[in-house]
Amino acid sequence: MTEERAQRQRDLLTPYIAAADVLITTAAVPGRRAPQLVTRQMVETMPGGSVVVDLAAETGGNVEGSVAGEEVQVGNARVWGALNMPSQMPVAASRLYSANLVALSQLFLKDGAVDLDFDDEILDGACVVHAGTVRFEPAREALEGSS
Repeated sequence: MTEERAQRQRDLLTPYIAAADVLITTAAVPGRRAPQLVTRQMVETMPGGSVVVDLAAETGGNVEGSVAGEEVQVGNARVWGALNMPSQMPVAASRLYSANLVALSQLFLKDGAVDLDFDDEILDGACVVHAGTVRFEPAREALEGSS
């Protein structure tokens, strides 16, 4: 990106950042320094108590002033520079997935028995095949088209 284009992008983003309570940046380029998208002056326009999460801090950061692995104050905002974010995700992802499985199973388990109520849009949408019938429309269309 040319410096002129980057400046135009910053100019367009500034009023939105100034009105935001939370800003999360994620731009990272494998093997290269992360592009700086947000200047210190932009962060300083944010309201008191704002939070900035720079997920690219480890490779230089998208936010001027962020420090990888640390939480720093920039103007009124707390800026957190994420460090090795991918290694922090498996536990949260596993908890979320397991919670979703429990919630889904509670929809079709009644008094310890399976009770499939296909009037429930969640169960209906989650069921691909039941009693030999393909219920999931995209799968049915793909199967019919392959004949």
